[in-house]
Amino acid sequence: MINKFEHAREASIQFIQAVKLYNSNSSLLIDVLNLLLTNYQDTSLAIEFLKEIRETNFVAAQADNASAKTVATFIIDMARLDPDIIRTHIDQITDLLTAESHHIRVAALTALCSVIEKLLSSDELDDGQKKMSDDLLKKLREQVHDETPFLRQHYLQLWTSLIQQKKCPVKQYLSVFELGLHRLRDKACGVRKHAVTLIMHMVLNNPYFVIDSTRAQLEKGENDAETKLVELRQELEKLNKNKKEDKKMEEKKSQSDDEDSGAEDKTVDEDDEMNVDNNQEKEIEENKEPNEDQSLQETVNCIKIEEQIMRVEDLVTFYRDGLQFMDLIEEANGRVANLFNSPRLADFQQAIDFFVNISHYRLSLPNIEQNLRLMFSLIWSVDKSKCEAITQAFVKIYFDVSPTMARIHIPLHQAREIIRAFKSATFSEELCFEEILKQLIKEKKIPTKTITEDLWKFYKLPSDNNTDVIAGKILTFIVGNAVNTKLNDITDLIQIKEKNHRFVHISCLLLQLAATPKKIENGVRPKQFRLPKTHRLFEILGKIIVSTFDDVSDRQWTPMMESAFDVIFKLADGPIEHIENIIKKLAVKTGVKLGDAGNENNQNQLPQHQQQHPHHHSQMNTNPAALLVRFLNCLGKAAVGIAYYLDCTVKDELRRKEAKLIQYKNIVERILLKPREYYQETSQLSATRCLCKLMLLSFELYETNAKMVFDLLKNSTFESVRVAIMIFVLAFDDVSDRQWTSMMESAFDVIFKLADGPIKHIENIIKKLAVKTGVKLGSLFKIPLSSQSQPLSIESMDFENAGNENNQNQLSHQQQHHHHHSQMNANSALLLVRFLNCLEKAAVGIVYYVDCTVKDELLRRKEAKLMQYKNIVEQILLHQNEYYEETLQLSATICLCKFMLLSVKLCEKHAKILFDLLKYSTFESVQVGILVLMNDFYLKYPSSFDAYSNGVYNCLHNPLYNVRLVALKTISDLILKEMMKLKDQISEIALCIIDKHPQIATLATSFFSELAKRQHGQALFNILPDIFSNLVAGKLDEQRQLNEEDFKSIIKFLFQYISYGDNPHLWRDLAYIMSKLKFNERTLKCLHDHYNYYADKLVEDAVYESFLTILNNAKQNLGTKPDLKVVFDELSTRIEHARSSNGILSAIQQAQQKTKQQPKGKKNQN
Repeated sequence: MINKFEHAREASIQFIQAVKLYNSNSSLLIDVLNLLLTNYQDTSLAIEFLKEIRETNFVAAQADNASAKTVATFIIDMARLDPDIIRTHIDQITDLLTAESHHIRVAALTALCSVIEKLLSSDELDDGQKKMSDDLLKKLREQVHDETPFLRQHYLQLWTSLIQQKKCPVKQYLSVFELGLHRLRDKACGVRKHAVTLIMHMVLNNPYFVIDSTRAQLEKGENDAETKLVELRQELEKLNKNKKEDKKMEEKKSQSDDEDSGAEDKTVDEDDEMNVDNNQEKEIEENKEPNEDQSLQETVNCIKIEEQIMRVEDLVTFYRDGLQFMDLIEEANGRVANLFNSPRLADFQQAIDFFVNISHYRLSLPNIEQNLRLMFSLIWSVDKSKCEAITQAFVKIYFDVSPTMARIHIPLHQAREIIRAFKSATFSEELCFEEILKQLIKEKKIPTKTITEDLWKFYKLPSDNNTDVIAGKILTFIVGNAVNTKLNDITDLIQIKEKNHRFVHISCLLLQLAATPKKIENGVRPKQFRLPKTHRLFEILGKIIVSTFDDVSDRQWTPMMESAFDVIFKLADGPIEHIENIIKKLAVKTGVKLGDAGNENNQNQLPQHQQQHPHHHSQMNTNPAALLVRFLNCLGKAAVGIAYYLDCTVKDELRRKEAKLIQYKNIVERILLKPREYYQETSQLSATRCLCKLMLLSFELYETNAKMVFDLLKNSTFESVRVAIMIFVLAFDDVSDRQWTSMMESAFDVIFKLADGPIKHIENIIKKLAVKTGVKLGSLFKIPLSSQSQPLSIESMDFENAGNENNQNQLSHQQQHHHHHSQMNANSALLLVRFLNCLEKAAVGIVYYVDCTVKDELLRRKEAKLMQYKNIVEQILLHQNEYYEETLQLSATICLCKFMLLSVKLCEKHAKILFDLLKYSTFESVQVGILVLMNDFYLKYPSSFDAYSNGVYNCLHNPLYNVRLVALKTISDLILKEMMKLKDQISEIALCIIDKHPQIATLATSFFSELAKRQHGQALFNILPDIFSNLVAGKLDEQRQLNEEDFKSIIKFLFQYISYGDNPHLWRDLAYIMSKLKFNERTLKCLHDHYNYYADKLVEDAVYESFLTILNNAKQNLGTKPDLKVVFDELSTRIEHARSSNGILSAIQQAQQKTKQQPKGKKNQN
């Protein structure tokens, strides 16, 4: 009916109007078209629809926007229903690409994409169809640059759909990839997201290589194809040349035949002539047939070779495009990796998804592995959502397996994947992997048990590619102290693989996990796990160290030695003896002979060839300097190990076995935490002093109770508690005997200094005193709170579980009559005070005994031969002309530093040598090594280096860049950790702000920005005068004098952190200081020009008077010059106006406005 009466045009108009008015009519219209197409094969109505849509303007009114959406939906549905209609009327659709409505443009491009997907993606297209396909793809590429972000995003989605369905021609791949690469820099987050998605699917569906392909394979394929192409072309050229030669020969032969036939003798009779002609014709026919066959065969061969050449040329182009595609992927990887730094979480998440999905191409694209490790390095981010995304990505990459894999093989595959991830990883990358694994284990996101078992298998198996070493390294992250069950197995493996020093090193790291410190209970750490002194492990380690000492070419020897020493110190019972035996054997191999051990002036003897012929020692020994360096490294490591053993192990052992004193700590805490019950000043004072002395026993006790002490010093109502902490008032039974205190103190000192095992004697005394005081383990007196002025009753309480800090000490309750109060209250309180003072004296004695006596005994005893080698180090450092190698000097310096950590006496004795080396050494590495170890010195013995702080600061203007950088790092770290005091040398750091090296300048600016946050900005404010005085008072040497620009840049930078706030007291102080200054013409004009900065402060009387003083002094000093008189008058008028009612009201309004604009956090801070 529509065709018969030609109603298509009218019907299309009616439908268009219906679509505009009613959005739901779009689906109804599609149903009508579908019915016409399927049942009646009628397309006229659809064609008229397209014509009408092309002529319709959809942005004339706001209502047209909704109708445009409906029409766009209709176009998309129609293209999916019958793309032939779109292809037939492709011009009408392409015209819609210029429509003003972006909905219509999206629909038109989507329709074109449907045509490509369903009609123009076959491999059997004719030339016209190929041309149409290329034109449509070109339009699709051009539209990606649309100015509307939503359209750019949608067009990228269309391209992604084509790539996923593999409808994009191979020759279009590179141009499409470059399109997505360009959109990675789009300003719209959504566009960047879909650009990443497009590139990801192009990599996953690329036609050039598979997962296990490599660049070398593609290059080899290209070279082979080019070689084959050259051969084919040479063969074709040869065939063409033969054809030409054959053709020329035929032409020559035909000419010669004609000449021969014309020269025949006419006298020959006719019969003979006829016979000759017949014979020639037969010969020509016989020769002609094989020549024609040969020519035809050559032509066929040429055609075949030309076809092969075309195929090989396509293959060469394919390989070249594949290599170019790899280059583009590497560029895309870098741009996607930049999204990790994007402030938008969506960019970060999309970048992670990209690398997770293409991680299977790590063999083909090596930089993917680098970007994955860059991604994992962000595990330290403070954003928890980013950390969660990274851990999930780690699981997907290394723990997700194919569904077809047998379940029994999954853990082995996962363990192999983790090992592969750790190969060629740097130390920082290993730390990131360790943190990720720990988080996954903590959250139980991976099967830890099964993976650990397979890692143990890889660790035990022999390997040539360090798989066993990497497996052991991973085990150090996840097994913990469960390694105790594998000690014998590890020992056997060390003995079997003793030549693999890397394996021995990792095995020692595993063994150290057995010595993991346990949690502190009741202030004392439980006994550490140790092996017997005769365990074969220590003999094996010592044998490996000594036997391989001579091989100076092995760079793995030093880390192996250090980890082996750590194992001995942490696991051996009596480790110093094992270390000394190893040192003795190494000394023999080095050629070092011990001098008189009891005389420090008698130097130990170095190898004779080094002392007598320092310049020819290489002829007498293969590498004596390298051996001596190794020996010094062993000495330094042994010194650090002894310091650790004394500071940690020995102290813990003494506290655990003998120091029962700590059990009374709860009594002290009870008194201090309930001052309303134990309200007497003497009790509070004694308990405070006792707690302070108990805190000296260990750093853990200090950290636990520091806040309580400082709260007491801040909030206590007793002046004696806050001020007189060190006063001892002790007496026991006879409370009137004031001589008992000095007697007790001297007796305790005698016991600690002369007794062998003094702590037991002190504990016995404390126990007896506790009985007299009425205190049992976990018991205490209680003085109840009362408002009565007369003495109050004393209730005694017994408690159980005294040594348990989780249970409060309780006192046995005994109620007595009121007439006993006055008799018991005074004596009981004094007894308790004196008992607490005995506790504090005992605590101080134990600290002295452990820190001094025990250490000195261990360091000076006859068996401690290690200290005798110290003179060797001094000899090398004091005779640098003889021992001139840099590595030797560096090793000796580091060894001396480690010896100095053993005791404060050694530190003070050798500090001058150390700082002379820091100042005068010609080796940069020596100076850097000293500065690096300076953190340890200030942490352990801060007071010993106060006199040498100038030497550290002087390194900030060292001509060597690395020395300045390390010095700045060390000083800034010490200051921010409050281990080094802020002094006037801080100006040296201020000079680093203008250092020519960006890293130093950046570090200096970061230091001051961090310092400005301390003490609400007062820390930086208080040192500004010192900085100014050093920078402007001529204290800088001639080489470091500042020009005006540098000075201004330093001052400008520092003052940006100074915030005065609304502090009238500060206004008055600054105004008073200004009134004492002498103003010249220039400064007076500056005061006039910057009036607005202090106008609102003149409401303060003191500020106003100070400015009047400034004006009066300036008039007297500068006279009455005409130009200055104008300045004086105008400034006076302004100042007086500020004091008027209008001026005060204006100042108040300005202050209120500032308060409103000020952030809440800053208000609270002020």
